[in-house]
Amino acid sequence: MLGLAEPLRDMEGLDDFHEAAWVHKRGGMYYLTYADNRQNANQLRYAMSRSPLGPWQSKGVILNPTSCSMSHGSIVEFKGQWYLLYHNSDLSGGRPELRSICIDPLYYNPDGTIRRVVQH
Repeated sequence: MLGLAEPLRDMEGLDDFHEAAWVHKRGGMYYLTYADNRQNANQLRYAMSRSPLGPWQSKGVILNPTSCSMSHGSIVEFKGQWYLLYHNSDLSGGRPELRSICIDPLYYNPDGTIRRVVQH
């Protein structure tokens, strides 16, 4: 890559954005998931847009804090089921630098919003 196709843009409409952005598309909507700024208890939040460049509309939390002090996630579809991939530190006895991969089913409401994911 030698340059950008267009100038950088601000990400508008996000609530408490910190890091770990992930974008996926379902139907005609784009979904942006990201970690918020809660100290030692990040949550995963999400926003929706009709364009991958926004503007975004914040929709809330999809994953409560895990046993790790921070949350990073991604969403994928496999054989018709959507999943949230994230990490915790359950297997390491709570050591946040030793993370365990978690995969839980993710469900959408009829209006396209995402239901909060239940950690197993």
